[in-house]
Amino acid sequence: SKTAQPLAFRLLKRTPMMANDQGYGLTTNDLAGQSSQALREALENLRVHQIELEMQNDELGRTQAVVETAEAQYFDFYDLAPVGYVTVSDKSLILQVNLTAATLLGLPRADLIGKALPGFMPVADANRYYLLCRQALATARAQSCDLCLQQFNSDVVWVNLQGIAATGEDGTAVIRLVLTDITQRLQLEHAAKESNDEKFRLLADNTSDGIVIFGADSRIQYVSPAYVKQLGYSEAEEVYRSPDQIYALIHPEDRDALFAQIEQAIKSNASDLLYSYRIRHRLGHTIWREDHARFQYDKAGIYVGTCVVARDITERKQAEETLRHTQALLAEAEKIGQVGGWEVDIQTLQVTWTEGVYDIYELYGVDRLTLNESIKYYTSASKPIIEQAVQRAIEQGEPFDLELEIISAKGNRRSVHAVGKPDRARGKVSGFFQNITENKRAEVAMQEMNRNLIESRQQLRNLVALNETNLEKEKRHIAREVHDELGQILTALRMDLSLAIIRHAGHVPDLLAALNGMKMKVDRAVEGVRNVANSLRPAALDMGLVVALEWLCREFTRHGAVKCALYGFDGKFEIDDARAVVIFRIVQEALNNVQKYAQASQVNITLERRAAELGLEVRDNGLGFDPVAVAQQGTLGLLGMRERVIALGGRVEVVSTPGQGTAIELVIPIVAEAAEALA
Repeated sequence: SKTAQPLAFRLLKRTPMMANDQGYGLTTNDLAGQSSQALREALENLRVHQIELEMQNDELGRTQAVVETAEAQYFDFYDLAPVGYVTVSDKSLILQVNLTAATLLGLPRADLIGKALPGFMPVADANRYYLLCRQALATARAQSCDLCLQQFNSDVVWVNLQGIAATGEDGTAVIRLVLTDITQRLQLEHAAKESNDEKFRLLADNTSDGIVIFGADSRIQYVSPAYVKQLGYSEAEEVYRSPDQIYALIHPEDRDALFAQIEQAIKSNASDLLYSYRIRHRLGHTIWREDHARFQYDKAGIYVGTCVVARDITERKQAEETLRHTQALLAEAEKIGQVGGWEVDIQTLQVTWTEGVYDIYELYGVDRLTLNESIKYYTSASKPIIEQAVQRAIEQGEPFDLELEIISAKGNRRSVHAVGKPDRARGKVSGFFQNITENKRAEVAMQEMNRNLIESRQQLRNLVALNETNLEKEKRHIAREVHDELGQILTALRMDLSLAIIRHAGHVPDLLAALNGMKMKVDRAVEGVRNVANSLRPAALDMGLVVALEWLCREFTRHGAVKCALYGFDGKFEIDDARAVVIFRIVQEALNNVQKYAQASQVNITLERRAAELGLEVRDNGLGFDPVAVAQQGTLGLLGMRERVIALGGRVEVVSTPGQGTAIELVIPIVAEAAEALA
């Protein structure tokens, strides 16, 4: 579309720039120097680009829906038109025919394709038809005549045939014909010509077409009930209307040309004239009418009157206008969606294309394109695929839906979506081509963006892991400083107090109580230092993961009413400090959640080795929760666990049901190289 194309190009231009500006391809060491704000901005840019591509895909989908709707409307209006439409070749072979025309010819539409139209006419009428075709091809103007059609069941139908030369979609000359059933009208005219007034009035009073007879003075002598009904005026109003009043009813854009045409026909002693015009109804709106005038002359050739059969063709005009509008809408939709329609005749292999196909192939100014000529533009890889698909569609009735590549007449490589659907009843294989080059580029850009997003996420995880490692190192350093420096000072102070008690308490009794009080405070300070050091970095971690988890279970049970047990360890593996710290912190976070929310009475921790992986499960018998609802709340506890595990190349799963407890299961590669490969 007009908006989607710049978006795709803009993304293609911006992607390499993002790779430079946002730091894609950086190592963990490079990320250590990046700020969190810079990383968040990079992720936000990626999300914006992803949204733009999704908007483009939505717009292309809507364009495709418009194309399909317009195409369906086009065929509906063509087939359901109140008159017959037939397109014939310059050899008078039927190329296209609607349902109304098929009814007039008395055969199913599929049986009419490829047949000679004059074969349905008597010899004399066939000659008139050929004359009309020659005049239409020679003058490029509309031609008209009345002729007889002999139906397959021997019934006879009289039609008014209007034809005009045109150029088919394959560049060959064709003639487009409009067939209007005039059987009833001719019966009326024949009755009038025989001067059988009673028979004429019987027919005129019961026909749906209006009948009006004018005298030599152009005043109305007779109107039929159907004619009165067409305009809504009474019979008296019609009969006593003057020529000037009739003139005033005609639409201003039609009246002068219409009366000039009638006057010229009478001057040239024409026998009949067919014309259409707009006229004002009594209620104020305008209707379309088609009149067939039969002029009458005396033996000396002097004009004596006219018998006019008037037909209300408003619905037909509206249908034709709707058809033109639908065709324009279809053409516009094809242009917007870069879609072109095509159709192949199964018998003759004659192919027709819409303008959109020429645009896709960039064949501007080309009048005709055969099936073989179109196939030669496909790439060497795509050519046998489309050839086989079209052949199977023609011979076996097999539809196809393919994505292929062509090289246009201007040398541009393009991706096309080719769809074909056989219609055995019509003897056709029809379908469409769509230029999906920009779609493909957008898909590539989306894939590249997704790859960049995955890399960015992994870089962010690496950064988080790096921050966690640095934080643990800092905690470990602070814990040692607190334990070693402050602990030593407090221990020395306690020893000094003990010596002071030994040396001086016996001489100063009141001093004993004061020194003992100070000693108790120092003991509490020592305990506080020990607790702070354990909070920052439990000393048990220095003795291994299992020892640390056993200590954590004992502390959890000692400080609360929830029992905690460790199972499954066989003591036959080693794990690096980084992984041991991550697992310890995850278990610590899980136990904190149990203590705060679960209302459980038992927590079981299972630790086991599975080949090169370490499996851990923390399961409680508490209240449980809805994982989806918790995720929507945006809580960071479970998210932090997940990101820590993924950063180490592992996987984590939280299984919980309200009222049935919670289980947190994770698997982490024991060897660092395996973890990096998985990540």
